[in-house]
Amino acid sequence: MMRRPHPLEPLEHRAADVLLHASGRMLALWPVDAVPRVFSAAVESVDHVDATDVAALEKARGHFDTVASIGQLGVSADIAALVGAVVGLLSPTSVLLFCEPTVAGGLETPGPPNDVTGALWAGGLTVFDCRRFRARHRLRTFEYCWGRARLTPIRSTL
Repeated sequence: MMRRPHPLEPLEHRAADVLLHASGRMLALWPVDAVPRVFSAAVESVDHVDATDVAALEKARGHFDTVASIGQLGVSADIAALVGAVVGLLSPTSVLLFCEPTVAGGLETPGPPNDVTGALWAGGLTVFDCRRFRARHRLRTFEYCWGRARLTPIRSTL
């Protein structure tokens, strides 16, 4: 008999799922030892920047094909500044991958209560794939979201 998956899957499984969408030159925003390094074969190179240091993000050179944030946006003390720095690293064809704790009705977040997808939209990104799940951490249940976003195309009103 096949076992049904537990509805509270470990965060690591979801983070690995989202990283399978990475390609090209990738910028990783997470603690180096926190997430398994499982990437798609399409990833050419991986750079790492501490997402808590917005100045370091702003100094990162060039545009990346993929920027991946695992657990950094949702706990940022200044999510608007962090999203702004990330937007500066994206080209129109780049993708932001995220797996983040987020605000949800009645559930706690491990850190500042950030509405991750709302902050992405407000920062000029279009979230085109987003899924929510709950994960247990130290006997508490938290709400998470994972998905993909791109720069919002500018449309002329003329």
